[in-house]
Amino acid sequence: MSTNPYCDCNDAAPYQDVQSESAFGCDGIDNDCDGEVDEGVGGCFGTLEGYVLNQFGVGIEQALVTAQKQGVPDRNTESDVSGFYSMSLSSGNYVASARKFGFMPDTAPVSIVTGSTTYQNFTLLNGSCTADCTNWEGRCDTSCEGYVDPATGDTCHFYDEKVEALCEGKLLGTDVFYGTGSDDRDLFVTCCEGGPGGGAPRELRRPLLDVEGNMKHLVRRTITSRCGAQPCKVIVFTWE
Repeated sequence: MSTNPYCDCNDAAPYQDVQSESAFGCDGIDNDCDGEVDEGVGGCFGTLEGYVLNQFGVGIEQALVTAQKQGVPDRNTESDVSGFYSMSLSSGNYVASARKFGFMPDTAPVSIVTGSTTYQNFTLLNGSCTADCTNWEGRCDTSCEGYVDPATGDTCHFYDEKVEALCEGKLLGTDVFYGTGSDDRDLFVTCCEGGPGGGAPRELRRPLLDVEGNMKHLVRRTITSRCGAQPCKVIVFTWE
């Protein structure tokens, strides 16, 4: 006998028992022993629903969920603010997938049975973050905080919220001013994480100015330049 619980076929006498699905209507049984239940029978529908989640189990809003079945048009829906989705499908076997820009897609086979609900959750790994806290543009992205590289296990971790704010949008390796240190030193951090592995800010000696002489006029000039990949202004003071 067939091991399919929804199959009413005698494997030893297939010519006696195999019937067309359409002859039985929506009975929830695999009458033709092809592994699908009520396929091709009009009016036979079930429900596919579940959640689209990120790697931390938080729902992803407006993820596109698609159900594909050979010979019929794809069915699509979007997840709501909690990540929940639901769609009505004709009975049969499908390949279901969920995707959203910035994430790696997730795919799973599903079987829809007449009058029943099939539950399928999807987990989308962040596809735009790396463990050094940069996005696909190579710039620091605070939304990558906590991202874990699935291959290496390395984690993105900003030193603190101040470093997050200072480094947001900066290129990897950019040094930014963090604050005043001790004596003649200032504190700097290296973006994105504040140092190797999210290390603490480091002290650098502040340059000292020693100006002598009689200067009558102080002239300030502003020069437009580029600091790395960012536009910036250089202010130059001269005495005339």
